[in-house]
Amino acid sequence: MAFLYPENQVSQLGITNVTEKANFINQYHTTSIQLISTLAQILGGSAVLVGIYFAWKNFELAQATLKSDQEKFQKDFELAQEGQVTERFTRAVDQLGSEKLEIRLGGIYALERIANESEKDYWPIMEILTAYVRRNSPVELAESQDKISLDIQAILTVIGRSNYKQGESIILDPVHDSKHLDLSYTYLAGADFEGAHFEGVLFLMSHINGANFQKSHLEGANFGNAYLDGAHFEDAHLDGAYFGNAHLKKAFFVMPIQGAYIKGAHFLWTMFHGANLEGAHFEETHVSSAVFEEAHLEGAYFEGANFKKINLELTSPKSKSAKVTGDLSIFRGANLEGAHFEKAKYLTIDQLSKAKTLYNAKLDPELEIPLREKYPVLFENTEE
Repeated sequence: MAFLYPENQVSQLGITNVTEKANFINQYHTTSIQLISTLAQILGGSAVLVGIYFAWKNFELAQATLKSDQEKFQKDFELAQEGQVTERFTRAVDQLGSEKLEIRLGGIYALERIANESEKDYWPIMEILTAYVRRNSPVELAESQDKISLDIQAILTVIGRSNYKQGESIILDPVHDSKHLDLSYTYLAGADFEGAHFEGVLFLMSHINGANFQKSHLEGANFGNAYLDGAHFEDAHLDGAYFGNAHLKKAFFVMPIQGAYIKGAHFLWTMFHGANLEGAHFEETHVSSAVFEEAHLEGAYFEGANFKKINLELTSPKSKSAKVTGDLSIFRGANLEGAHFEKAKYLTIDQLSKAKTLYNAKLDPELEIPLREKYPVLFENTEE
């Protein structure tokens, strides 16, 4: 009421002078107006804050709705996409059973595309493809077939280049990865593996004669009891590969295979020229006429290896027969530092005398004593 009727407030002050009374009334009017204006501003600001609050809540609600719609759309999209992949997968697998080669090839490459696009489908597809090879190119075909079929080669090519992460090839860890592709008991003669990735793959008992493994990645691969006669391994990566009891007649190795396990393997006319075989295991191997010229064999194991001389009857169109007799296992220029030759059979002084060094090599007395007497420099530490 004081705001509406300031005269009542002024009259209570007992002012009798008309001019002073008028001034006080004006001051009350001015103060009242200012107070009302301030209150209006406060109330207006509160209204704005309330408006902002409700606007923010509406925005949050809209955001939540939009997110929910996006998640639903994404889920629907993924389900639709998965359905398409499943349909493509099923159709591609069906194609593998076709009698027509071109249809089977189409199925193989369709599966490759799915494997590259879908991480979760990669292993099932690889297992399907390797199972196809085991079923359609079994080791028994070695008796009736000269080379592998086109669809088998296509599968090997697909496996060797398969990828699903930014173009990076799938690389198995042969030590820590429990998944190994299985191509055991298969006929893969003459197959082309050049530059392919087959780390940790099993080739047990397979016939892979004449195959091309040049520049391929075979770390940790298992070639136990496999037939690899005439195979080419130049510049291949074979660290930790297993060749136990494998047949490697006329095979070519010109590359590093540190730590390879080749126990019991058969080497006839096998070339290891310049190969890095540090720490490789050749125990009980048959290495007649194998060539280790300029190879690195530091710490390699040849215990019980058989270096027996060979007597071969070679035939050719120009000559009915030509007899080749020789002690052809060659270590010329090879680094045999710390290599193990205990109980090696038919190994000769002449063979070892051609080595670059025998420093710290482990030899039976009947070899070491005459070698030290005749070639003492071979046992000296050349790095000193």
